[in-house]
Amino acid sequence: MDWILMKSIKRSLWSEEIVEFVIRSGYKDEPDLDEDGKPLLRRTTAVHQIDKWHWCAPKIEVLKNLFKIYDKFQVNYTDELGYTHFHVACIYGLDDVAEKFLELGQDPNCLVPGTGNSMLYCVAAAHLGCATEPIIRLLLKYGADPSQANEDGSTSLHVICQRRNCTIHSLILMLLESVDEVQQTFLINAQDKWGDTPLHLSLKYHHVKEFELLLRRGANPNSVNTKGQTPLHILCEKNQRANLLKLFFKLIDEIEKTVEIDVRDNEGNTPLHLAISGGNAKMVQWLLIRGADPSLANAEGLTPLHIICQRFENRDLLKLFFKLIDEIEKTVRIDVRDNEGNTPLHLAIFSGNALMVKSLLRRGADPSLANAEGLPPLHLIARRNILGDMIRIFLSINGERQQTVRIDARENLGRTALEWAVASCLPMAVKSLLDCGADVSSFVFPTPSDCDVYGNINRGRLLDDLDDDDSDDDNFDNFALDKICYLTKLAAATGLLAIVELLETRGYIMNGDDALKLMGFFDKYGLYESTDFLTSKEVDDLVDSIFEEIAENPKYMDDYKLASSYKLPELPQESREACSLRLCEKISTKFFRDWALDPFLQLIHYRLPIECCGMIMEELKNKDLFNICLAAAGRSSRQ
Repeated sequence: MDWILMKSIKRSLWSEEIVEFVIRSGYKDEPDLDEDGKPLLRRTTAVHQIDKWHWCAPKIEVLKNLFKIYDKFQVNYTDELGYTHFHVACIYGLDDVAEKFLELGQDPNCLVPGTGNSMLYCVAAAHLGCATEPIIRLLLKYGADPSQANEDGSTSLHVICQRRNCTIHSLILMLLESVDEVQQTFLINAQDKWGDTPLHLSLKYHHVKEFELLLRRGANPNSVNTKGQTPLHILCEKNQRANLLKLFFKLIDEIEKTVEIDVRDNEGNTPLHLAISGGNAKMVQWLLIRGADPSLANAEGLTPLHIICQRFENRDLLKLFFKLIDEIEKTVRIDVRDNEGNTPLHLAIFSGNALMVKSLLRRGADPSLANAEGLPPLHLIARRNILGDMIRIFLSINGERQQTVRIDARENLGRTALEWAVASCLPMAVKSLLDCGADVSSFVFPTPSDCDVYGNINRGRLLDDLDDDDSDDDNFDNFALDKICYLTKLAAATGLLAIVELLETRGYIMNGDDALKLMGFFDKYGLYESTDFLTSKEVDDLVDSIFEEIAENPKYMDDYKLASSYKLPELPQESREACSLRLCEKISTKFFRDWALDPFLQLIHYRLPIECCGMIMEELKNKDLFNICLAAAGRSSRQ
């Protein structure tokens, strides 16, 4: 009969009907006896099998019926893994069955094989729903130790605090009320292998009532886990727990305890660091009001102000931070450096948020401090691919505050901010630097290879909105650029020519070497007309009309502004690249011809009149003119 039961359970087909049939037949299991007449306990039964194989919905009902067959509760059968009938009864919430085993002397603190967990722990971890509470109450009644920990140091209270159902509160109460006051304090503050207490875990799993209960029953609000985190760290590392933090402080006040608010974790972060990293303004407000130190640095040397300035979207948080600092009459070190030598001002520039840069400068940030790379803020602005004329804003605010900026200072590579701006193709930045007195007498025109080192022409940066007022709309939104991508190369071409124009108006004398370097930028970024694209007459006429509009501008800077705006007509998508390159060719042809004339005369040994040379050059493309200049330069270097 036992064989039939096990086979039916293992295959699960008709198992309910077979078990019920066996019960109706009056069959009861009788244990095998040893030579001394004692029951043999090492035996795998259908009860063990249903736990391993039977996955259908009525498993509990079948188990209840099986215990009507295996009803000798003084005999606790154990399978080859050490798993007993008592274990099965408890794990599946059969409290009436489990109590019969306990009445006959079963140890409630026995361990579950393969896990090292106590019976109480396993029941607490099982997904029994409403059945959990009765079986836990039963185990406690018969002496189960709630402080018994597994090899990870985790107790039944730890595992209950990680559950996600409505019975948690009553289960915690039941455990705490089963021990005396001394044991209760020990149980509440027990730490697992990771140093987490039940309070840590209740906060991790956002159990509001439970963490309140634990605090009121004596949980230590300053206990530290192996990551160096206090419960306050756990609260603040999650972004959506401002109300929970408010409740935490309210409870601390009610129970008249003190919470250490500036404890650093293993990475040196205080709860304030974590709240700011999550961008939670309410948490930041509560922490500062409660006395959090706004100047402490973490292991990377980052203060709360550094962390705010790392992210573009934190401009409102920065305003709030300074407002709160003023209200609570605290001071914050605004020029402190992190481990890479960056101040909050450096990081605000990296993030590209002009408003944060403005705010820091108006709070007294030093505009001349260099970071570990030797880069002052002004060089960083010229180096970064930033939308908007941040240099103009930077210099104007420093002018307002009468703060000295060494505009011609050189960084570790020996470059000035003006040279960075030129290499990065930022005409408006070049203009701002020149307007503020940048010296052109020591200016060295960058080469395209220099651009790889300390600048990079970028389509997102080139399509500057050129907004002259202090707009709040500075952003990195490049999504619209694909729709008018032909403007990108056009902005680059006109931008390079506008830079030359700006330098010359301030007294810089362009020479052949400089012209060759500029042509090198055109070559590097492919700003030549291409024969790879075919266009229609309609598109050709449109390109000619655009060029005529551009040609009416008296200066290249006007061309750049037009090319960088959204005012030019949009070309058919399939022709944009070709049209963009044709416009680049047309706009820059005069520059190429003017500077290629002397090299051409050198190469032909002045055998033709200038007029004839001019006629020949009118038939050449810019790429050819660049090659002429290269050839002449190579010949000169060999001589």
